Amino acid sequence: MRVSVVSASYNHAKILPRMYEQVMVQRDLIHEWIICDDGSLDGTFSLIKKYSRDPMISGYWQTNEGNRLGASLNNGLRRATGDVIFIILGDTYLQPDTMKKVHDFYIPGSAGSGLKQNVNFDGTFHSWEWRYREDWFKKTILLEKDAFCKLTGNVMLVDNNAFREIDYYNEEYGGGYGRDDWSVFLRLERIGVPLYQYNMIIADHVYHGEGQSDHPKNLKIFEREYETYHRT
Repeated sequence: MRVSVVSASYNHAKILPRMYEQVMVQRDLIHEWIICDDGSLDGTFSLIKKYSRDPMISGYWQTNEGNRLGASLNNGLRRATGDVIFIILGDTYLQPDTMKKVHDFYIPGSAGSGLKQNVNFDGTFHSWEWRYREDWFKKTILLEKDAFCKLTGNVMLVDNNAFREIDYYNEEYGGGYGRDDWSVFLRLERIGVPLYQYNMIIADHVYHGEGQSDHPKNLKIFEREYETYHRT
């Protein structure tokens, strides 16, 4: 199984080197690493150029506006050649055994997301993310219909052929936070892709006080997509 690891970055120059280090350690289990940057202004672009000297690594950059996660990711997703897409956002990095767990537990043809372990900047444990359930920990859970809202775009696993079929992220989302990942899982479910919560697959997320509200524009776009889903 060829796994394309795709990272989205926006002003994460302090965290990206941790991801690079783990990619290098686990490179035998990675088909390619694609970095998609949304016009960072903190030196990220210099890192991407440096890392891209390795033929396994490629980077794509768009002019700075921020908050265009889907458009930024699509720059790389449409070029990915692996059987499976594994998305890691820029404030997150692999644990030493993350890629082994992907190969051991990912179910071909499926979509879903692993768990994030929130860590402090020094790498010490902070907390588990909101989807953590003790009774589900270290289990692979097949989710029921309309379970897109239990998944996240970070530590996301998607069959590449299915991703192509839905044409990746809906680029209408942007200019604010939220709902673009639910849109992906909603449209995948609509074409019959089973959704899983892969609790065996864990990555480290540098906690930085998340909790912003979803942007009203994105809420309206998602409401329209959800209504379309139930009419088809």
